[in-house]
Amino acid sequence: MSHSESIELAVDRFLVHKRALGRKYLSEQAELRLLVAFANQHDVIWLDELTPGLLDDFLGSRQRSRPRSFNHLLGVIAGLLDWAVTQQLLVPSLSM
Repeated sequence: MSHSESIELAVDRFLVHKRALGRKYLSEQAELRLLVAFANQHDVIWLDELTPGLLDDFLGSRQRSRPRSFNHLLGVIAGLLDWAVTQQLLVPSLSM
């Protein structure tokens, strides 16, 4: 089975893209590095192996005291995945 690119490489490329647009993206970088580490702990290396269940587990593992903080984390992950779809690194899910 052929995979997309690694999560780590996708995150690096996503950060380069955001910074080319003039964004610092420092806190977001830290959050995305946590996602990479979490995926590695679960033997998930490839972007196309990120399942909704794994992402739910990751979000659940990042206890947040304020809804705004959780929503920011969720938005960063969604931004990465949306970008990956536009870069044709992921196929969009048809189920809603």
